[in-house]
Amino acid sequence: MALRKLVYIDSDLVFDFRGLQFCLARAHQSLQQESINTLYNKSLTEGFRNLGIEVTKQEVTNYLSSVRPHLNSYSVLKALKDNQNTIKLISFLEQEYTEHVLQSYSPFAELIDGVEYLSHQDLLQINPSSLGTDCLYVLNDLSLTTKLRKQGLEAKHVKFPREESDELSLNHLADLVETTQTCEFFLWKNSVVLENTPVMVGSIVSGFGRGSKDLGFPTANLELTSSVNSGGLVPGIYAATACFEGSETPYKAAVSIGWCPYYNNPEKTVEAHIMEKFEGDLYGEVLTVRLVAYLRAECSFRNVEDLIRAIGYDVKLTDE
Repeated sequence: MALRKLVYIDSDLVFDFRGLQFCLARAHQSLQQESINTLYNKSLTEGFRNLGIEVTKQEVTNYLSSVRPHLNSYSVLKALKDNQNTIKLISFLEQEYTEHVLQSYSPFAELIDGVEYLSHQDLLQINPSSLGTDCLYVLNDLSLTTKLRKQGLEAKHVKFPREESDELSLNHLADLVETTQTCEFFLWKNSVVLENTPVMVGSIVSGFGRGSKDLGFPTANLELTSSVNSGGLVPGIYAATACFEGSETPYKAAVSIGWCPYYNNPEKTVEAHIMEKFEGDLYGEVLTVRLVAYLRAECSFRNVEDLIRAIGYDVKLTDE
């Protein structure tokens, strides 16, 4: 496929706005993972309203700094830009939220030539003849992609998390531009420092057994016995400190609270990766965990390799 002069890309394919939105919603109400699909192509306000949940503007603003770029999205946009393409984002979100995130990630702002703030209906009413022939739309929604094609627009569908059957992925744009996987940890520096430190106390119990075996990051799975300031905790990944009962030695820990969307766990869990090596198992030990900062929303990934890479970034950020 020849390179285009103008590429419109759905902002949801670049930044994980919906992962954060869904985690904020889950802090208010129990929801099945599949409900996240109802949020796309809508403003955050409309998405919350459709779920029947009231989330304040202040709550959203407090956590916006934790919105992460999707893995490899920066590498792909940079490759497109290096090949003389003009890149514009299509955002269905409120303008202030999109601008806030772009200002937090200046490397992206340098690649993007503008943002079109559109509703679903706005996009369907675009006149193809006004765009010329050198234009491509890359969207997250298949039905919207199909409708644009019927209007005569060139449109590609990308699904997050990607499945091998997808015709195009921001992680594999070989038919548009060559790109290689690079370390994007420098883009994962943002976090939200917590004002009232939530504290959780629990016994270490047997978990799914994935941490060491599948992922290379052993975790202590906690069965909570008490907590302070933890009401309404937003699911996601936290930087924390952890102390064993009878000891005052704090260890750094990356803590996952939620359902782990990649595995779609049926129950909410609290898992701490303690950044220290211990001999033997820790089952039965009592651990006190103090959450220091919210690193990112929990989200799914296209494969286990991407999940491992994201966990590695979380651990590295916790260690800094």
